[in-house]
Amino acid sequence: MASNFFTEDLKTADEKTCNAPWSGGKNGKYFRCHFCGHKLVPGDQYRVLYTNDMPKASGNPIVCGECNDTTANLRAKWAEINREVRERFWWLRREA
Repeated sequence: MASNFFTEDLKTADEKTCNAPWSGGKNGKYFRCHFCGHKLVPGDQYRVLYTNDMPKASGNPIVCGECNDTTANLRAKWAEINREVRERFWWLRREA
């Protein structure tokens, strides 16, 4: 597994974190919970879930304090979200 960046401990977002280039977006554009869509602001709790070892997982999702759960439960939810996206929104993914 990766570094301490992916621990189960929640972190508190600060101004610098909120304005970092998350998921390739400038100025914190995509610093959102990948489960509920909440745009994180300074003071919010979050963590980053390691999923690079999961086939078709689409990166490491950000999890807000409200959506936080055990790593096993979050990984199962993330796999289900990605399966649903591939099946229901296939035109967005353009996968065979």
